[in-house]
Amino acid sequence: SPDLNFEDASAITRGKYLDLNMSIRNQGLESSGTAKIIVSSGDSVIREIDLKPLDIGSGIKISLSNIWVPKIFINEITLSINPDFNELNKENNNIILNVRD
Repeated sequence: SPDLNFEDASAITRGKYLDLNMSIRNQGLESSGTAKIIVSSGDSVIREIDLKPLDIGSGIKISLSNIWVPKIFINEITLSINPDFNELNKENNNIILNVRD
């Protein structure tokens, strides 16, 4: 089975705007299907990103800037991989980032 996970991620806010960088890799034993990356803070979904299939061992870097967020002060951002397929390990599909200004 495939296994998508976050290799690296960072977030910075400037007022009500968020800059976000992340790297995702397929460390599984077969190519992945499609998935969604959910960017949220608390109960609010900030952005959903469609992720195309990744071959075995391949990865992708995603950089987003000037994403409008509903609050001025955000302490944490949660990144979640929601795959459309079964994975080897779903425990590595979430990461919580402490946001810095």
